Amino acid sequence: PIVGIGFGYVITNLAQMSLGTSAFHAGVLVLPGALVGAFFAPVGGMLYDKFGPTKPILSAISVATFGPILLLAFSMRLTPALLAGFYFIFGLCYALGFSNIMTSALSGIDHAFMPDGNAVFNTALQFGGAVGTALFSMILGVAQAGAGSAEKGSAAFRHAMAVGGTWMFATMTVICLIAICSLACAFRIRASRTAAER
Repeated sequence: PIVGIGFGYVITNLAQMSLGTSAFHAGVLVLPGALVGAFFAPVGGMLYDKFGPTKPILSAISVATFGPILLLAFSMRLTPALLAGFYFIFGLCYALGFSNIMTSALSGIDHAFMPDGNAVFNTALQFGGAVGTALFSMILGVAQAGAGSAEKGSAAFRHAMAVGGTWMFATMTVICLIAICSLACAFRIRASRTAAER
C-alpha cells in the first residue's frame, strides 16, 4: 500500500511540476492504471483458485516492480505517455497480486478471527497509504528546496522535480523489492510449518 496508494500522488504531482501538464491531464494519466486495477482484481482471484497463492502473488508483484524500475530508468526523460504506461504496468500487476495477499493471509487464521484480520488489513492499508504519501511528499519537498529560487515552471525547477522523481522511483523500487523478499520468506515459513504438521 505504501507504493500502491502513494503512486497516485507521485504521478499527478510529477506530471504537473516536472512535465508541465495541467491538473486535468495529470489526473487522466492515473486513470488507466486505476481502471485496469478495478477490472483485473477478479482475474487475480481466478489465478489464486487455480494455482494457489504462491505463484500468482510472487509473479504479479515481481512484474509490478518493473513499473517503478522503468520509471527510474527513464526518470530524466519521461513523457506523459511513458508515465501513464509504466504506471499501467504497475496497476495491472498490483491488482492481480494485492487482493490475493489478503486472501492468503486470512486463510491462515481461525474463522472466528476473520473480522479482526480484516480490520488489521484495512488499518494497515490506510496506514501504508498515509506513510507512502508522507514519504513521497517529503522527497518532493526536498527536491523543491533543491530548486532554490528557481521560478515554478522554469527549466531549473522542472529539472529539480525530475531529480525528485528519480529519488521517488528509486524508493518505490526498494520498497517493492523488500515486499517480494518478505512475501517469499512468508511463503517459505508457511510451507515449512505445513510440512512439520503432517
